[in-house]
Amino acid sequence: MIYLIGGSPRVGKTNLAEALAKKTSFPYFTLDHVTSVISPYILEQEYVTKLPLRVARQETDYSNDAFYARYPTEQIFNFYLRQAETYWAGVESFIKYAIEDEHDLILEGWQILPNLLRTMVTPENRDRMRIIFLYKLNVERIISGLKANSAKIDWVLRNTKEENTFPAIAKMISHFGGYIEQEAKEYNFRSINTESNFEQKIKESLESISI
Repeated sequence: MIYLIGGSPRVGKTNLAEALAKKTSFPYFTLDHVTSVISPYILEQEYVTKLPLRVARQETDYSNDAFYARYPTEQIFNFYLRQAETYWAGVESFIKYAIEDEHDLILEGWQILPNLLRTMVTPENRDRMRIIFLYKLNVERIISGLKANSAKIDWVLRNTKEENTFPAIAKMISHFGGYIEQEAKEYNFRSINTESNFEQKIKESLESISI
């Protein structure tokens, strides 16, 4: 069985993947690691058009304060979409290989988007895949969640020094979440809003995807 967990950043994808791995004993991979293997095969002169998120983050020295001050929400969101599209051929091949060889694994990442994934859900492989998307919409609740996170590696808290950056990050996550909610509904994928009662929503997500 191939479990695919998509959604905007900071909505609980890793939490769900870890819980699912514990329940099933299946290996799980974050697509940030998988796509790091793909990046070296993209020509550096094409980075601006194919990996705009990576370029923008590097140019702002990975500072959230500088990054969110320089770029508006819509542009950052489009950076994510474009980079996901760039990586998709490799990610799709990874998934297809796992399905064809009947491997059991869990994949999670914002790079999994409903409109990209929809062509893979065919009658032949439908029973080999379990798919769910997570998202958040409420900006104030997102801000609270960002500040309360206690993970060892946290790209938000580690790279944010200015208080007014948190609303900008939350606005992007909300914007991304609205896209996920709409696209998941359009293509008939299961989706769950995790902005309130977070632990319970992860539990519900685990139960729904395990069926």
